Amino acid sequence: MVVLVGQFGQITYYPSYLRILRDNDYAPVIDYIAKNTDEDDQVLLIGAESIVNFLARREAPTRYVYQYPLALLGRRPMFEEYFHQILENNPVLIIDTRGRSQLDEKLYVPLQKRSRIVRDGVQYLGAHYQQVAQFDEWFVYRRIEP
Repeated sequence: MVVLVGQFGQITYYPSYLRILRDNDYAPVIDYIAKNTDEDDQVLLIGAESIVNFLARREAPTRYVYQYPLALLGRRPMFEEYFHQILENNPVLIIDTRGRSQLDEKLYVPLQKRSRIVRDGVQYLGAHYQQVAQFDEWFVYRRIEP
């Protein structure tokens, strides 16, 4: 029962997901990634849109490519590993599918309160990535080169 309640958002989102696939709404994002990254560049999608990594043929910088289970069931060590991998692999692009206009806006707030690693990681992303594009409610951030 707990799992079903936890999956309610995904279940209600499913008809929208089918429409996205039918209408090929991912095409502009995938085209942007292809034109603005190299084949060996890594791209992080914040959310549950790992299909974009697959279709764009760009590797994610972390093994947590689909973050709903991480957000729903993840423990602090898992989130710390997630941020460690992101910061270590330094993705060229981050695509935030949450509909927030600031990368660090309300990003993993409960975990930030419990983990300095997560808090520092969110602050790092906010300071080292700048918004470069927007596709509907998806915001694209590019790593600021030193």
